[in-house]
Amino acid sequence: MIEENEVNIKQNKDLTKCLVIVETKVKGLKYEVAVERESKEALQAELDRLTEEHVAETERIIWECQDQVANTIKEQLRVLERKRQSRMF
Repeated sequence: MIEENEVNIKQNKDLTKCLVIVETKVKGLKYEVAVERESKEALQAELDRLTEEHVAETERIIWECQDQVANTIKEQLRVLERKRQSRMF
């Protein structure tokens, strides 16, 4: 009986050591997960910011191009009108 108790005590100590090791690993993994999550959140925020900037820049370029096309068309119409008027005289 005493021998059985000693075996049980040793098993309990061994299991306690294993539990401490596992708990330590869990804490480390929780920390790693938290760090990884923060990193991903920071990357997502950066991606969102860059996407917003890209959309704004693309819209600006489109507006610029539309304005240039409109001005070119106006100028061509003026030239055509001048040619038409010069032919009349």
